[in-house]
Amino acid sequence: TITDWFTYFTQEENGIIILFITGFLGLFLIGFLFFKPKYEPPPPEPEEPKKKKASSKTAPAKKVTKRVKPAAAKPTNHPLRVDSLSVQRAITTVKFDPLGKYLAICTDEFIKIYTTASIEERSYRHFRINFESAPVDFDWSKDGYHFIVGLTNGIIRAYQLSDKKKFDDKYYKLVKEITTKQTEIKSIFISRDSKLIGSSSSGTDVKIFNLKGEVLATLDTNQMKNNKIAMSPDVKYLAAGTFTSDVRLWEILYDKTGNFTGIPKAPVSSLRGHKSGVPSLVFSADSNKIFTASFDGTCKIFDINKEFKKNQEPFCLKTLEESGKQPFSHIAISLSENLIAAASGKNLYIWDNKGNQLALITEAHTKDITSLSWSAMGENELLASASRDGLVSLWKSKA
Repeated sequence: TITDWFTYFTQEENGIIILFITGFLGLFLIGFLFFKPKYEPPPPEPEEPKKKKASSKTAPAKKVTKRVKPAAAKPTNHPLRVDSLSVQRAITTVKFDPLGKYLAICTDEFIKIYTTASIEERSYRHFRINFESAPVDFDWSKDGYHFIVGLTNGIIRAYQLSDKKKFDDKYYKLVKEITTKQTEIKSIFISRDSKLIGSSSSGTDVKIFNLKGEVLATLDTNQMKNNKIAMSPDVKYLAAGTFTSDVRLWEILYDKTGNFTGIPKAPVSSLRGHKSGVPSLVFSADSNKIFTASFDGTCKIFDINKEFKKNQEPFCLKTLEESGKQPFSHIAISLSENLIAAASGKNLYIWDNKGNQLALITEAHTKDITSLSWSAMGENELLASASRDGLVSLWKSKA
């Protein structure tokens, strides 16, 4: 009974035993509760990697950029075209020498000079001169053995051809370098007597040098921007085509012995009649006329055989017009002065000296024409046209 249990526990000896047992069980219970190991589930079995489904699409190939040499422009098929020469660079100037022995092609990196005999033979013998600055203009001396090159960095280099028979890169030598101190050369010339060199900048200044590179005269055209300068074959006049519609004309002065003495600052006359800028001009062989091309879509022939000191004014003899009034950029006259050629964009015009149109070659080049030059090769007078498309094409005046 409960009373008996109470009596049993209250006895001293039995109580000690009971307390000991109770304490032991309490310690065991505490140890079980606080120090039992935590249950950790077994690690999951590794899953087999999923196989990627085969794709019908193939991975795109990496793009590889290759430097491709620009393809040469194709010459225009035309019954008047005789031949074409490709240099695969934008051409700034093309020019036959006065004797018709050489053809110079001036690009934005180099010049190439061909013998006209090799062009007729289709062997195209030539040599090449590279430049550190872009060549912008070129001119021959009267004897055809000297030439000058104007560079955009303001330097003019004069060269002499060799008498050796082998036509190669040793066929020429540099004889003079002139530092013009002009920011950018626009146009150059060498006088017909080979004593003077002229240079115009893209600004308004014009400089005249002797063959030693010494400055003999400096002019200001006062016309905002220079386009083209030229000296008459008799070495008496200097003409400048500029941004404005007037062509300025200066007289060149000499002493009794024929030595250059100077150029007056004021022009002796102006050629008027155009309505826009004049990018190109050329003197006749007798120095009595000037042929001009203008952005107004006309070409004009001016008579300058006047006594300017008696206030006689030059006047326009003839105007040649482009039917669409597209701007003309270049003009050239044949050696006989019987033929006139002009360029308007990609188109080429040929007239006789009476103003009758002999030919209109549309799309003569794939890019704008940049230069024209006449020469006598064989029985025909041939015209060379150059373009930014890298081609020089040779044309005859009639079929």
